[in-house]
Amino acid sequence: MCKNFLQYYPRIKLGVCVSIMDINHAATFFGVQYADWEFPFPIYYPPSMTGQTLYGVMNRYPWTNEEAERFERHVGNGKVLGWCRPEPAGGLDYQLLAPLPD
Repeated sequence: MCKNFLQYYPRIKLGVCVSIMDINHAATFFGVQYADWEFPFPIYYPPSMTGQTLYGVMNRYPWTNEEAERFERHVGNGKVLGWCRPEPAGGLDYQLLAPLPD
């Protein structure tokens, strides 16, 4: 559920409600100190990781259940960024969504 949903006011028909973790806080778990906000999140610092992406580093990380729980606690202590927008006058265009696979 969008964490920002509980904070919107005045009451409106929501079209979009988004909450995301601060990518640069999450990146510190992997030793990354600065990544760009554009997917796949290119790494700029530290120099030893320049040219890599945070997405790639996360996919190569040796995940275990314990590490996943440690990461969850790490991002849980960071900032959550969120925003809500009203539904457009004509309603949402669900045709933009890809159909679910069978």
